[in-house]
Amino acid sequence: IYRPPDAPGEKFRCALNFVQKCIEGELDRSFQVRLVGDLNFPDIDWKTERVLSGQSVQSQCSALDFLEFLDSKFLNQYVDQPTRGINILDLFCTDNPELVQSINVSPIEQLSDHSLVSDLIAIPVTELDRIRNDRTKDYDGFASLNFSKADYPGI
Repeated sequence: IYRPPDAPGEKFRCALNFVQKCIEGELDRSFQVRLVGDLNFPDIDWKTERVLSGQSVQSQCSALDFLEFLDSKFLNQYVDQPTRGINILDLFCTDNPELVQSINVSPIEQLSDHSLVSDLIAIPVTELDRIRNDRTKDYDGFASLNFSKADYPGI
């Protein structure tokens, strides 16, 4: 998800409502939720999960809406190092704390004013089995291609 720094509060609430409908309507309880993106909330102190002063009232209200959303979906945010300047703007949230193995933040000045956030996650075997079973049913699609027979030197 991306939230521009000057996003109107109502538009951001609509985006959160869309994400909520996806979580509640499309997924059964066996799914784990991962929410990642650039949310541009320099006014959230992630150590205390409190909204700080200093930003516009609109931004502070959106930050409160986001914290309430995370709380209502039992989502925790795991990026704990600044991703732009002194702020944590790029987030990785999930409802499964066992999923996150590590989070790494690395500067990439040549490409962006944000740092690169990379995460190592552990996907449970049951979820991998479900993915594998779904892929084997895709007879005419990408998953059915046999890449082991490709002529890689020729390609």
